[in-house]
Amino acid sequence: MRPLDLTIVRRGGCDLDPVDVTTQEGRIYLTSFVWPWQLERHARLAAALAVAQAHPVRVDRAPASEWVAGQLNRPPTPGVLTIVWESITRQYWPAHESADVDAHLAEARRRMPLAHLSMEGVPPRQGTDGYDIRRDGPVLRLDGEPLARSHHHGPPVLLET
Repeated sequence: MRPLDLTIVRRGGCDLDPVDVTTQEGRIYLTSFVWPWQLERHARLAAALAVAQAHPVRVDRAPASEWVAGQLNRPPTPGVLTIVWESITRQYWPAHESADVDAHLAEARRRMPLAHLSMEGVPPRQGTDGYDIRRDGPVLRLDGEPLARSHHHGPPVLLET
């Protein structure tokens, strides 16, 4: 199935401590978090950093709940679907932050076309039973419905059945 043609009209993001990936310092800093022997992860990160450099996105210093509220309180644009994406972040949020983001999404959904994409999951405790993506991998969801699972550090992606 081929995706529909679409036009991205605006992108943005937030982080409590954003890293400017358009700078050499920012790219080196992020690269330092990938273990040296993980060559595939380094290649994926380098490709992502190249895209980010070619198409910079403003990342505001803000907690998710405040930033999402501010973005979703803007008047909706006719014919535009707003997509809120989060990836491997909620495991670091306090419970009230998750509840606030969910409340903002629910309120905005009543006034505008909105899709919520998330890929969340807490890594399992290390053990001897092995890592099973179907059991342990984060879940990619669209509006709460599971679509797929992946490894916490990337491929493979397995569709939900």
